[in-house]
Amino acid sequence: MLENLLPPKKAAKILDINPSTLWRLQKAGEITYIRVGNSVKYRPSDLQAYIESNERGKARHQPNKSKT
Repeated sequence: MLENLLPPKKAAKILDINPSTLWRLQKAGEITYIRVGNSVKYRPSDLQAYIESNERGKARHQPNKSKT
């Protein structure tokens, strides 16, 4: 199934960053993009993958909830 490709402004809005920051991430190879002619587009799944790859502060240990 094909995803709708997003233009840079919409992709930046989803990530809550400035379009120039999105461009820097793209240039640094940190975020996947697709070139269509002279345009750059982004897959929503690639944006999600970027978010997940930068997730911080996850609990490493989940407390045992069983009663002893």
